[in-house]
Amino acid sequence: MKRRLYVSGHSLTNPAMLRILDEMSVAAGVDLAWNLQYLEGSSIRHRRDGLDHSAQGTPYRHGVDRWGRVADPMVEFATRPGDGRALDTLVVTEQHGVLGSLVWQDTLISLRKLHDRFIQANPKGRTLFFEPWLSVDNKSSPERWIAYELAAAPVWRCIVNTVNQSLERDRRPDRIASMPMGLALAALAERLIAPRSLRIVAGRAPADRLAVIFDDDVHLSPVGNYYVASVAFRYLFREVSPPDIAFPGIDAEARQELSAIADEFVRHHPLDRTGMGSKECRDYIEAGFMAASLEYYFRSDWDKSMSWFRSRYTKWKIGRQWSRIYQAESPENPFLKFDNASPNSK
Repeated sequence: MKRRLYVSGHSLTNPAMLRILDEMSVAAGVDLAWNLQYLEGSSIRHRRDGLDHSAQGTPYRHGVDRWGRVADPMVEFATRPGDGRALDTLVVTEQHGVLGSLVWQDTLISLRKLHDRFIQANPKGRTLFFEPWLSVDNKSSPERWIAYELAAAPVWRCIVNTVNQSLERDRRPDRIASMPMGLALAALAERLIAPRSLRIVAGRAPADRLAVIFDDDVHLSPVGNYYVASVAFRYLFREVSPPDIAFPGIDAEARQELSAIADEFVRHHPLDRTGMGSKECRDYIEAGFMAASLEYYFRSDWDKSMSWFRSRYTKWKIGRQWSRIYQAESPENPFLKFDNASPNSK
């Protein structure tokens, strides 16, 4: 089976994880050709217009590809290599703060525009949205982070559903599917800190266990990359049995445990799962997710990186702004703005 994949992302869709995915593909008999647009800390909009949003030069030519050259996804979308293979899959991710990205990075419009460009060049292609995860506020006690990821996953899915509703209104058959990677990591974290934990953390105190999958508070360790690649493989190649590949630091029994967790997660979170529509999502955010997100951002970032006064002022200032913007019927609400936009403005 031949497949061709392009990934538009940042450090959470890092080349190390993609190389593991490639190794799994080879072991499973999948002839995978892949490339990426990699720009650290970027949003979809940054990868289109640059980090300063100036849109200087050719759109989307920002960041680097897997060989360190200037990335050019539009050329990649249109190119057919020597074997005539078209791109069949686009994987795209967003900056990991969902409410901030919706307001400041125009996630809905940016995702729709990139998907449109991909489908224009590859009408039979499919777009998969890679749901990112936020920084862990306390790796020795990650329960608050797990709760945040459980609460954020429906909003990421709302973004995809809202874009899909716009495609349906435009009478188009193509759709975007969503891979809940933040939720997948939260599911693994729950198992790691459980009293009866996994072989991969045998002998470690509960407070040290998340260090097995994270190098810092957000970036994946080699084991974390292996697990995310395992989950991604199951979403990308559903018709192929996942292989067992040798990996440094993970023995056969530990690999079997991680594989079983990935299997169970993907089985319970299929690509075609349903989610909230735009109106339900606006109500969900206003009813409690906005306040919970603000509190988590404060604990995981602002309170650690800013002075006492500045962190609290930032929380107050953004909270005041979001309380207005994320009212369900506010004309500034990004979901409502997107729903009301003309097709040409998307």
